Amino acid sequence: MAGASATRLTRAAMRAGLLEACGAAWVTNVPEFVAGTAPALFEDARMEWAAQSFAGGRLDGARVLVLGGLEGAHAMRAEALGAAWIDVVEPERMSLLKALAVKEALGLGCRLHRCEAALFLRSSQATYDLVFSDASLGQAADPIELIKQICLHASRCFVWTNVHDPDGPAPPRPYAQEVEMNGLHARTYAEAPGGAAWLDLDGLVRCFAHFGLAAHIVHAEVRDFAAGAHVSVSFRRDSAGEWSNG
Repeated sequence: MAGASATRLTRAAMRAGLLEACGAAWVTNVPEFVAGTAPALFEDARMEWAAQSFAGGRLDGARVLVLGGLEGAHAMRAEALGAAWIDVVEPERMSLLKALAVKEALGLGCRLHRCEAALFLRSSQATYDLVFSDASLGQAADPIELIKQICLHASRCFVWTNVHDPDGPAPPRPYAQEVEMNGLHARTYAEAPGGAAWLDLDGLVRCFAHFGLAAHIVHAEVRDFAAGAHVSVSFRRDSAGEWSNG
């Protein structure tokens, strides 16, 4: 039929249409499709850092839970490193829709869940070889409960999170709360009662150790960031094997 070819969409055009439907305000730079404000995130090294707690520095056959989907970027990196099962938990509606669009456009096999991280874990019987937490701890009003839930469900965890640093350039967090729990002593800091509460780095490490993930490596520590100091840390059980250099 005359003109029929002009009405057919290529697969690339259909994929691009999925991503365009989510609007122009993307954080990630989706390869070949979307130019975001942070173009390197689909080549983000943090999933490789997380994989260093596995033999050979890969996730081959691993069950992975991603807390904070980063518009699908973390799922793509985990799948590229060989993960066999990926659950992505993202509470924010637009970020979840973008992750869904990326999943369909790139043919990823992950499962997406719109839920708060701690609630998802409390409601789940699943266990994971790795929990990858991007910003979820720094957004939690009760980060210690989230750490507890992570440790109940996984033998390894990678965390990117804000940490309290009273000498840093971030706004002060004057609402401190002391926590004592079966020998654990920690303190959280919030800008306002009931708001996101941060641990300091020492408290973060002690909380993970208390709940069973005692071995750790600090991959990166940034203290002079205007929005707050942040760290990248891998945790694992002592029985989970040796660290890999990748």
